[in-house]
Amino acid sequence: MNKATLGILILLTIISWLIWLNIEYDKNLKECERKIRELKEGEILMKPSLKELVKFLQEDKTDEMNWSEEFDCNEFTNTFIRNFADKGYFSCAVALDFEGMSAHALVAVETREGLLLYIEPQDDFIIESLEIGDNYCEKVNWNCELIIKKISSCFEIKVKGNETERGGASP
Repeated sequence: MNKATLGILILLTIISWLIWLNIEYDKNLKECERKIRELKEGEILMKPSLKELVKFLQEDKTDEMNWSEEFDCNEFTNTFIRNFADKGYFSCAVALDFEGMSAHALVAVETREGLLLYIEPQDDFIIESLEIGDNYCEKVNWNCELIIKKISSCFEIKVKGNETERGGASP
């Protein structure tokens, strides 16, 4: 093979490589543009800032609904999560198990500041931490005694006698 042929082969290889790079660049650019469109259209849920969370709590009317056998803590929680998602924010349900076989549902929110907060959707009370052995009623200023034995959400699982497992579904 002479030098001219070798030069042409190298040149064709470089051109092919550049065409491939351009195609990959275009695909990646289109994917980025698609993700930006989704964000603008609200199809991706975001972590709120603490300020955005507080503003939502002030505006949302979930806490004004009446508790009943048909509309209990699960419905309060799910209504809050749907309304929060409608504003573009991510949250998830928390299942609390108490000593004595009772249970409760509330909401977990991770803020952009990195805070994991719990929201009692029946009265918009913000709870900064929940631990095994805590009296939930003291956390939300209720007149009762509900001792937490398990906390389960998309962010973490805490069980009496076990370490916290963290991770999961946050965006």
